[in-house]
Amino acid sequence: MTASTATALALLHRLDALGRAHAGTPGREATSGQDQWQGVSFRLAGRYCVCRTGEVEEVVQYPALAAVPGARRWLKGIANVRGNLLPIMDLAGFLGDGMSTVTRSSRVLVVRTEQLSTGLLVDEALGIRQFARDSLVPVDEELPADMEAVMPGMFVEDEQRWLVLSVTGLVAHQDFFRVAG
Repeated sequence: MTASTATALALLHRLDALGRAHAGTPGREATSGQDQWQGVSFRLAGRYCVCRTGEVEEVVQYPALAAVPGARRWLKGIANVRGNLLPIMDLAGFLGDGMSTVTRSSRVLVVRTEQLSTGLLVDEALGIRQFARDSLVPVDEELPADMEAVMPGMFVEDEQRWLVLSVTGLVAHQDFFRVAG
């Protein structure tokens, strides 16, 4: 390890320690309180959605892909994201709501679970949103069957619906690992 790498790594460790030490300081209750739910917000097939922040590792621009011959349409390909090979899946296509059109706004949510690491193509990333935890309600609209299985509820804020995507539910879906066409 070079001296500059060691210094940068030491600085990151110090910043992490400072952040953890000040997590309970006054004025931070709204973001760290038990009554708040925090998620990464995004658009998917014309719907506004959120995914719990702990389920999303990072949000990246749509990367260059290597095709996977014989794969289902919703498996867009394999990408090298920071030295890691990730399958990139068209989330709307997988959930039965039509295939996404890749635009300049398109983003990939990099998600990691115990079972896998993958990228989920969404129409646009909108940032971090917070909701009162007790304001989660059942979805009140008709969704494609596969969407219904991984979207356990929604938040409503200023008349805007925010469907909650469960990455754990997505990975548990019976077809998620069946990528061969």
